Amino acid sequence: MNPEITHASDNTSRFEMARESQSLEVEMLESPAPAESEAGVAPLASSAGGPRTPKGKARSKRNALRHGIFSKVVLLKEEPRAEFDSLLRGLQSDLKPEGTLEGLLVDNLAAISWRKRRLLIAEGAEIRKGTEFIEWEAKRQRDDEAANISFLDVQCSGLVSQITNPKVLEKCLDLLQRLHKEIEEGGFDEKEDKAILARLYGDSGGFGGVENSLFDVYSSCVSTANSHASAHEGGEVMFLSPAACKYKFFHFLNKEITRLQRYKKERAHIESNKMEIEWLRANVPDASQLDRLLRYETTLQRDFDRTLSQLERLQRMRLGQPVLPKLEVQHSLS
Repeated sequence: MNPEITHASDNTSRFEMARESQSLEVEMLESPAPAESEAGVAPLASSAGGPRTPKGKARSKRNALRHGIFSKVVLLKEEPRAEFDSLLRGLQSDLKPEGTLEGLLVDNLAAISWRKRRLLIAEGAEIRKGTEFIEWEAKRQRDDEAANISFLDVQCSGLVSQITNPKVLEKCLDLLQRLHKEIEEGGFDEKEDKAILARLYGDSGGFGGVENSLFDVYSSCVSTANSHASAHEGGEVMFLSPAACKYKFFHFLNKEITRLQRYKKERAHIESNKMEIEWLRANVPDASQLDRLLRYETTLQRDFDRTLSQLERLQRMRLGQPVLPKLEVQHSLS
């Protein structure tokens, strides 16, 4: 065999083997590390000393950005890791740390910023607590007041004296409309009718000494209807039938119903305005909660400024730039 051909063939074989070996090494470095073999021997990639190709190094660098050293302890169980990772990558991209210490400072900035995010969520929750339940609490208070109106108060002065409570006002309107229906269908029934009127206006038979109260009008109409007595109007004598007496009473009864309905409408308008004002006032947490939030915010801002200043000084020193003197700022709410 020609020695030159043999030498050329050997060179070609060695070149191909070297190329295959290099391709295998690149493939192993860029692929995920395999699990241990059945014999328990550590995989070859684990002893390779880390990625060597530019692509592998870039991927390893991105892994470091995704997982800050503080992320496991800063994040709560329900908090989104993706948002924290995005924040950390943004800070890494903006501040470009080099070395372990600069990396730790940037991680700390991310942790402080995340706590600031949590603070704003807590502030929003305090505001929601104060605004979303205003109407419910007002309704509960009205219900409690209506339930606590004692029988003695009702017996002495009647429900009409308590109509500032919407529940009581609604009850008064129901009783008046019930009285109208019962008299219209069955005529006067003194026992039942006066029981309703007493519940509305008290046992005194009126409210506040006002003349011609509904109770007084009822008594007059019933007396006339029962005795067919004459009524004197302008010097003329007129005989009122029971039907006429009933409709005369309805005139005053409807006026009272209209009065209470008008009061109900006006009060609803006032309550709506008051609720709106209370809602606007509740957009700021109460004094104790606001003080706690502001103190925590001040602490976070101080820590952020201090950490950023340390990072800037360290980077200036690394780059050989003049280092500014340390400036200590004391934050206080007092």
